[in-house]
Parts: sequence; C-alpha cells; structure tokens
Amino acid sequence: MLESYSFLNQAVDRFWAPVYEFVHRRTRLSPNQISFLGFAVGMLATGFIALDMIMIGMVLMFVSQFLDGLDGTMARRFNLQTPLGENLEVVFDRGV
Repeated sequence: MLESYSFLNQAVDRFWAPVYEFVHRRTRLSPNQISFLGFAVGMLATGFIALDMIMIGMVLMFVSQFLDGLDGTMARRFNLQTPLGENLEVVFDRGV
C-alpha cells in the first residue's frame, strides 16, 4: 500500500512540477504569500456562496484549495519552510 502511495505521489509531483516552477520562479511569490492569497480567495468564495452565486463560489473554492496545496508543496520543494508558514497553514486550513 505504501509503495503505491509513493508511486502516486511521484506521478502527481511530476505532473505539477511545471506549475511549481512557474509560480516560484516567475511570480516570485513566497509560500506564505500564497497562503494568504488562498485564504483570501476562500473567504471570497464563501461570500459568493452566501449570496447564492454557487457556481462562482465553487470555482473560487477550487482555486483556494489548489493554492492551499501549492503553498506547502512549494515550501518543501524549494526549502522555504518557516515557523510562520507552518502556523499559517494550520490557522488558514481551519478558517476556510
């Protein structure tokens, strides 16, 4: 079971590697900035859903979840982990 998880992890990582590279090298956003952006997009999604604009809210929620996965992966991949980033991850995951 663990071996197949490792295989899946590697396959997913290879698939998303160009995205990690682009975000890190082209946008110059830090993982903490991506965390804040993901949280803000998630809160915006919540507002749209509350206003009964479900489709827009769901698209924004998808973007928020994508950013949530991206920040930690980028931090580990490019060795950019910080204690603040760990705390942001916990707090923002609970908030959205």
